[in-house]
Amino acid sequence: MQACVHLRSASLHPNPIPADPSSILYPPVLCAVFRCSLFPDPCSLFPVSSLTMERMAYFLFKTEPDVYSFDDFLGDKETTWDGVTNPTAVKFLREMKAGTKWIFYHTGDERTAVGTGAVVSVDPADPKAPIVKVKVGKRLKKAKTLAAIKAEALFAKSPLVIIGRLSVVPLTEEQWDWFLA
Repeated sequence: MQACVHLRSASLHPNPIPADPSSILYPPVLCAVFRCSLFPDPCSLFPVSSLTMERMAYFLFKTEPDVYSFDDFLGDKETTWDGVTNPTAVKFLREMKAGTKWIFYHTGDERTAVGTGAVVSVDPADPKAPIVKVKVGKRLKKAKTLAAIKAEALFAKSPLVIIGRLSVVPLTEEQWDWFLA
């Protein structure tokens, strides 16, 4: 059984994280990343069981608005996305390509998707801290709260809902379109 990489801080979790997360062998199917005793059938977490990084062009990035808000991002126009430590989230960042689109999500008390961005470049030289340069997109026409996201059947099996602490979350094209509507 593969080490569970989505519950790094769970001290009672039966599958400990190796000291070097890059040593985990990730199969091409995304759902296998989450295989552990809590999710014996992780493929049921994802609407498309054969979803691979090559096909995932949409993500959701989470940030505390008092640390870096979408208004800050609008002012900066371009920045480096850093501070991500969860091995699964780091893996997603490391494997992104220029042009990957993403939703900007405020965590904390706000818990709301507020805008968009796009990946400009990725330097994966440091496997534990890839340098991901991003540029600002637009403010969403209508901000989407976590409650609204959870109410949508489209997100029932999404890591956004199931693995709430994951800071970089893959989205399907249908989910991306829902955020933009």
